[in-house]
Amino acid sequence: MKILRERLVTVLALLGGVVYFLRALQNVHIRTSFLDEGLYQYKGWLYATGRAVPFADYAPWTNHMPLSYLIPGYVQRWFGPSLDAGRYLSVACALLFLLGVWLIVRRWGGMWLAAGAVWAFALNLASIKLYSMGLLQAAVACMLVWALFLMLDEHRATWQIAAAGVLTALMAMTRLNMGLVAPILLLYVWWQHGRRAAGWFVVSGVLVGGALHLLFWPGILKLWAAWLPRALTPFLDPWRMFVEARPAHSLVPSPALKEYWLYLWESVRLHYLMLGSALATWLLWPQAWHSTAQRKAAWLLSVLLIALYGAHLWVAFAGGFCVSCILLYEAYFDFLGLILLAVVWRALPTRLPWLQQALVGGVVLLSGIGITYAAASDVIRSAWFYQVRPLLEPLSVWLWHLLVGWGGISARAVYYLNAALLIGGLFLVAGLYAWRYARSRFAHSLLVAAAILGLVLTPTRVLGGGNDFFACGDANVPASYQQVGAYLQARLLPGAQVAWVGRIPALFLYLPDVQVYPPQLNHYHSFWVGGDTNTLYRFSRWNEDLGIQWMQAADYVLIEEAWLQDDWVQRGLQVARLDEVDTTPPVEPCRPEASRIHVFVPSP
Repeated sequence: MKILRERLVTVLALLGGVVYFLRALQNVHIRTSFLDEGLYQYKGWLYATGRAVPFADYAPWTNHMPLSYLIPGYVQRWFGPSLDAGRYLSVACALLFLLGVWLIVRRWGGMWLAAGAVWAFALNLASIKLYSMGLLQAAVACMLVWALFLMLDEHRATWQIAAAGVLTALMAMTRLNMGLVAPILLLYVWWQHGRRAAGWFVVSGVLVGGALHLLFWPGILKLWAAWLPRALTPFLDPWRMFVEARPAHSLVPSPALKEYWLYLWESVRLHYLMLGSALATWLLWPQAWHSTAQRKAAWLLSVLLIALYGAHLWVAFAGGFCVSCILLYEAYFDFLGLILLAVVWRALPTRLPWLQQALVGGVVLLSGIGITYAAASDVIRSAWFYQVRPLLEPLSVWLWHLLVGWGGISARAVYYLNAALLIGGLFLVAGLYAWRYARSRFAHSLLVAAAILGLVLTPTRVLGGGNDFFACGDANVPASYQQVGAYLQARLLPGAQVAWVGRIPALFLYLPDVQVYPPQLNHYHSFWVGGDTNTLYRFSRWNEDLGIQWMQAADYVLIEEAWLQDDWVQRGLQVARLDEVDTTPPVEPCRPEASRIHVFVPSP
């Protein structure tokens, strides 16, 4: 009977994996591309085919570690340059990642929790869409989860610790922001497995990381010079860019305070089951452990998750111009919450003092309010919301008058109150259930009810299905890129020099014969106001003067319609005396006007 039950649970997990795979394949086709995805794929192809060298002067801006580009780049080289090739690589990494999560959770929490972890990802569109685009989230998460699989237990073989060190080094050489993982894992290895194992971890990691640094030496010092404080590393000054200029993004006004608050809760609601698992574990933190290995593993995962989430939140929010980037960053590590719950599962206390139960209730209440605030705009756009709105509207108006007074109320305010009542009501029902049927274990029952609510709502706009950025309806986006690429390739001379203004560099995967001025690939992220043109160009940046010079020198100028009316672009078109000779079909069907490419050539 036990064997049959285990097989059934395994089949349930496998079914979750199949659902995940099918949803990922669908997302490969229906997501618009954006700047970062195109840069990883196209720059990677340039590097892998020898058309450019990472970190070289006057070359594409290698603003991330080299494996960020070389991993997708060699896939582009082997299978032919295309947007879907990079996305299929991410799907493959995601499936390998999902297998690693299942194995770790099964080791610590049992078969049922392992199947639940798989389904938590299969239901969560927020994770699926990021793990099925040509980004590095799936690859980095895969490296991290398998490093944890190799080291996270009481007894591990030396080769497993060494392999974990290799994966940790590869992860840091893919995304520098994940370099924070290495010292945390090293301390855990020393603490759990001893000094000798820690030595093997360091040696294997240093050999791999050092070899990759030597391969790109000394150009890679440009990247370290940009990240390390100048006061502490004056010896890196030869690799620093010194110009009397400012990056264009620094001139963008800082977001309003409410935007920071919004994206903080967006990051929670879109990954509700993952981060909620960690929060529940901390609220029920065990006093008695089954083993020392369990306690050490729990502390490792807690420190790792807090450190990574805090660091990425700081980068997204302190930068000011990319507050929403936290929604991309957390996909590197959000799964740590599920693994943490599995590790601690068998040691969770069954009784809590009343003060701790009150804390659980308060945290769930605050979370419900924050998630309601973040989800309201998505809920009011849902078709089903208009079916229940007439039932909620009278209560919303009464509540407004009770809290604010008898003044007027806008239709928008009524909509948001309706959404708040709907979502808040669900959390209230969960709380009342916990109070009515399990007063002595109120905290446990409330968390179970919140978990069930999360499983039900994760596929919807309330949680994981919300904030569906990059959605493009039912369109086949890679096919659209291919069609426009073929359209341009038939009209541009082979080997032509192109000046480019746009945010969809993935288009150039379908134009392998043209030459693009490298700094323009990063669009306005590498655009500076003022500055010495040669210094900027050497460090893969550009400004208006360079942009106009390149317009004058290029065989063709390609401008995405969304940027056609920018002041400097219009000035450049006039100075360079260019004529428009063609306009492509939309690159992305869901942006029919903004994504058309205007083709200009010098006047005869």
